[in-house]
Amino acid sequence: MGYLVLTSFHNSTPFWLAFLIGIMCAERAISCPPNCTCQNVEVNCEGNNLRTFPNEIPLLTRRLVLANNSIVYITHLELSYLNELVYLDFSHNRLLMGTNFTFPLLPELTSLDLSYNHISQITGETFSKLEHLLLLNLSGNRYLHKLDDNTFRHNPLLRYLDISGCNFSYISREVFKRLKNFHSLDISANPFDCNCHVLEFMEWMKNKMDDKELVFPHIEETTCKKPLIFYDMETLSILKRLIVTCRKSIRSRNILVASGLGIFSFACGILTASMVGMATVVYHYPLLKIDDDSDDDMFWD
Repeated sequence: MGYLVLTSFHNSTPFWLAFLIGIMCAERAISCPPNCTCQNVEVNCEGNNLRTFPNEIPLLTRRLVLANNSIVYITHLELSYLNELVYLDFSHNRLLMGTNFTFPLLPELTSLDLSYNHISQITGETFSKLEHLLLLNLSGNRYLHKLDDNTFRHNPLLRYLDISGCNFSYISREVFKRLKNFHSLDISANPFDCNCHVLEFMEWMKNKMDDKELVFPHIEETTCKKPLIFYDMETLSILKRLIVTCRKSIRSRNILVASGLGIFSFACGILTASMVGMATVVYHYPLLKIDDDSDDDMFWD
């Protein structure tokens, strides 16, 4: 009889294992992290002085607020379970992201707030798995000074981007070339260096505004910090002056290049002529010497 019981239990092991896993998932689905509030599909852990990503977040959470904490690293594994997540607020933490960091696959995520953290690097892989992202807030990351041209190559649906209050002195329009549904770009309160290098981006801005294809919030706060002649002036207000200055610079540079090429060509001509003359002398001198020797022989004869 005991053998039959053991055999029966052994045969039912997969069932019991599935049952236990089901219970664990059910508990996870209705659990709530300590000191957080959970209501329907929203979990709010704002201002709890958290230093790590909280455990026991319900699997069906659609809105997760972790703002105003001291979280440094995003736990990849914990976050990857939240397949229903639509809104994620990580603002006002101490987040760091290395060049190898990539957000896990969150198929429903449309809004991501990473403002006011310590983010300094973003690559083309950082948001590569967030293909449905519509709104991204990176404002207030004072260490962020560069965006790779491929940063948003996997986010074609992105419509709202806020990179205000960062440390950009220059932005390339190539960063946004794949964003066909782009609607709003906030680049205010950055220390732009308004030289000829940024002219192309400023012309792109003006064209987008004139065609009403793109909105630039707080445009009056989008100012130059360098050079001193344009300090604290609105970027678009100095566009005409910058165009004239850059064209003069290009014209002067072209003149210098043309002059340099002329001098180089002239020098090459003189050098070539000198070399040809020397080659001619070297070639003819032995013949003259042979002729002289022949005359001497005739004289002695």
